[in-house]
Amino acid sequence: MNIRRMVPDDLEEVLSLALAEGWVSDMCELSLILRSYPEGCSTAVSECQVVGCVMVTRYEHSAWIGNLIVDRHYRMRGVGTELLQTAMVYLDNDSTITSIYLNAAPTATRLYERFGFVTVCNVFRWKKNGISGSFSSSRNAAQLAASSSQETGMCRREDILWLDSQCWGDCRSVVLKQLIKERSCITSKDPTAFLMYYKISGMPESLYAIGPWEVENGGQEIASGLLERALSQIGDAAVVLDVPAQNDAACDVLQAAGFMVVGRTVFMCHKKVPDIRFGNVLAFLSMGSMG
Repeated sequence: MNIRRMVPDDLEEVLSLALAEGWVSDMCELSLILRSYPEGCSTAVSECQVVGCVMVTRYEHSAWIGNLIVDRHYRMRGVGTELLQTAMVYLDNDSTITSIYLNAAPTATRLYERFGFVTVCNVFRWKKNGISGSFSSSRNAAQLAASSSQETGMCRREDILWLDSQCWGDCRSVVLKQLIKERSCITSKDPTAFLMYYKISGMPESLYAIGPWEVENGGQEIASGLLERALSQIGDAAVVLDVPAQNDAACDVLQAAGFMVVGRTVFMCHKKVPDIRFGNVLAFLSMGSMG
């Protein structure tokens, strides 16, 4: 078994490992992480085959460990531990990183606890299996057009970056600037809320993901307006998103829109736990890779 630096040719095998686990993984996202942080991405290789991987996304003072996967035929051999150790050594060598996060499967929390991670909260995965008609039968097309949200682009980038830094207590602009270019983005008329959505690439089904989705004061009405606009643009495809369990407003908005909880992970942190405003975070940035 050899642990080595991940290379672009590995990504198809990495995606295959993720899909075999039933994960929602996006090839565009995997490519972005590898391009941006190649020194933090590793693979476990056996007989020229990728049998495990881990990827690290770094922000100004925090980092996210994602895509820690081991092929089921190579488990119970310490491969996952070695991959995690490789990621931790890489991050521990950077004194500017004061917090390390990840989303763990409930069955994997013991592994991360051995490395000093502590549980912060649960994260629920919500899904809507296709969309027919409008968000609400009581809203007509004219009301939808006059709703409190509007599609936006690069002109609102600084507002989005500012709001995200307030929610997460860190600057995540390196990744967010790229996502603003690649994902569809909707904001409120004033710079207090935004929602991004995107089609998952590399999946066998037509699937969209929402994230990040943030509202400065956690306003349910504004959040509902953003979601309504996004769903009207997505159309008939299934939609998924990951939501911190503490956000009651998100729960109410998603239930009203016909979403259901289909899974749970555990948000864990190593080192300092900053003041994340979970009440303002309605959806994580990604489905597990980047926080």
